[in-house]
Amino acid sequence: RWQNYDHQTERLVSRGGAGVPVPTCEVSVGGCEEGLAYEAIVMAMNAEGWSDPSPASAPAHIGTLKPRAKPQKPEPPRLTALGAGKLKVTWSFPEACPPIEASQVQLTDVASGTSQLVDASSGKLVAVGAGRTNFAAPRLEANIVGASDGVEYVAACCVRNAEGFSEFSSASDPVANPLADVSGMQLVLHQGPSSEVPIMEPIGDGKMKVKWLLPEGAKSTMVKLRRVGSQNWYLCGGTAIPEPACETV
Repeated sequence: RWQNYDHQTERLVSRGGAGVPVPTCEVSVGGCEEGLAYEAIVMAMNAEGWSDPSPASAPAHIGTLKPRAKPQKPEPPRLTALGAGKLKVTWSFPEACPPIEASQVQLTDVASGTSQLVDASSGKLVAVGAGRTNFAAPRLEANIVGASDGVEYVAACCVRNAEGFSEFSSASDPVANPLADVSGMQLVLHQGPSSEVPIMEPIGDGKMKVKWLLPEGAKSTMVKLRRVGSQNWYLCGGTAIPEPACETV
């Protein structure tokens, strides 16, 4: 990827940059990374406009050349539930040569196993191959919109340099935006996409009854509960509830 030389700062910039006035025919470029090979092209301008680029120079580098390779897979990202269909994901870059140029973020519905990528411009979930899913470096976070409430998600990310894409990272810790709150509590029911919305009923003595519709063929149900505003979910009963049960206290 070509970068422009900015004559005002004497450094490389991703776009724009001040041109070099005549009759100057040499410059010193600052900010070059040690161990990377660089090559240069030049273009000249007159009253009629810019010329075509020159052929590239022979490569040059500072210090010992680093080996070039695809990046290693990143560390697992951090996924945060923001409520009302919104999630936030942050990630980090591994060391890489050449430098990392872009990232992709993948969101997976834990119950169904369905994965989608995050569109870098809109934050919406899109199918692989759709939308603009490359987050240009140095961006390291994204706000996701349109996630389903009551569904548990995990995130993974991959990064790309001039040699190609890394593998996707391991998954983040799972998070879920709650369904509507009832009496100061929030609940997520861990089933497939055909499950009905669960119901909570206060029954006194500090107890809540949770009821749900058991989908056909379901063998067990997991129910989690938390106080409104808390970040921690608690598994009701400490384990999955076997069928045919469709309520718990």
